[in-house]
Amino acid sequence: MTGANGRASVLVIDDDDDIRELLSDYLVAHGYAVRVAADAASGLARIGERAPEIVLIDVDMPGLTGVDALPQIVALAPDAAVIMVSGAADTEVATRTRALGAMGYVMKPFDFSVLSETVAIALADKRSNVARGR
Repeated sequence: MTGANGRASVLVIDDDDDIRELLSDYLVAHGYAVRVAADAASGLARIGERAPEIVLIDVDMPGLTGVDALPQIVALAPDAAVIMVSGAADTEVATRTRALGAMGYVMKPFDFSVLSETVAIALADKRSNVARGR
């Protein structure tokens, strides 16, 4: 769902306050409508209220992990583009999350050019799939 003022909507789910703030500030500055959640359960509740176009979710959080939440996110918001965020390069997790429906995987600390490109590609792909009725 497009956010306020026609901007693409993004939900950032991360247990680290600094990461949530960093991502939110960066994405807002680049024209996105951003909501945040401090854990996967809160993120799922936000998705249930209003599905975003893009979800950025931390792979490893206390309680329900991003990997474990991914199938629920896909079920609640099948048109959302999900991008996994991780502090560790783990090709097994990246492969598994792509198989579960994630469209991308970005690393902390962030290379903001990679983050921007990943978000833009995921959004374009998501919008293309919606336009084709997928």
